[in-house]
Amino acid sequence: MTQLKYPNSSITNEQIKKIHTIKSNIRLSDDNYRALLFRFGAESSKDLNRQKAAELIDELENIATEQYKRNGYIKPKGVQLK
Repeated sequence: MTQLKYPNSSITNEQIKKIHTIKSNIRLSDDNYRALLFRFGAESSKDLNRQKAAELIDELENIATEQYKRNGYIKPKGVQLK
């Protein structure tokens, strides 16, 4: 994972956008998204700090990668496959 300059600072707008883009691309239901946020101690992406947001993005990219491998989907835009 990338070392962040200010890991305890508030989530950035870029991170929020990336989270919601990946969520949409992998068709993650709201219930599953909320459960995932809960694992990171948040009710909303805006509750995350930069470090937790980066960890959530990694988790979402892992989900996207698994979907890609399992189903042979085209790589979603904005998702880094692992």
